[in-house]
Amino acid sequence: MSRATIPAVKYRLRSGTATQTTPPVGLQPHPYIEKWISVVPGYNRVFKVHYKIAHFGTDSHAQNLQELPVAYVNPNIPHFLFYGGNAPSTHGVLTAFDVQGPCCDHVHTPEQWGAYVDATNTGLALYTPGQFPHSQVFNAGSTLQLTPLCP
Repeated sequence: MSRATIPAVKYRLRSGTATQTTPPVGLQPHPYIEKWISVVPGYNRVFKVHYKIAHFGTDSHAQNLQELPVAYVNPNIPHFLFYGGNAPSTHGVLTAFDVQGPCCDHVHTPEQWGAYVDATNTGLALYTPGQFPHSQVFNAGSTLQLTPLCP
């Protein structure tokens, strides 16, 4: 597809929230994705990312698991932490999992979050309300992936 056929991406920055609207490449012209990124008040380096996907076509798409959101991290934070027990939201013991290759490990994440961390437990967490109680993790060598499985 030539660059001339891809609609322009729109960006806005208002009141501490960045908004981006874009069509996904390869699926034009039907869907558009809007993404809002805002700072969570009172927390250092914590951001809320909200997505809205709109489909303007008349065609039908079968229901599939989505890879949105997805987090890709550098391999220097290789430890995956999550709660994998049967009593979510009770401050239970976390599970540590070192992701091996190849694709893909599925882990039980009933609290709807997972985090890649380093030896000091510093890293990136991804919380996805409404996800299925499983996530997919993958070690591609140069990057690690976390994909909450969502309807």
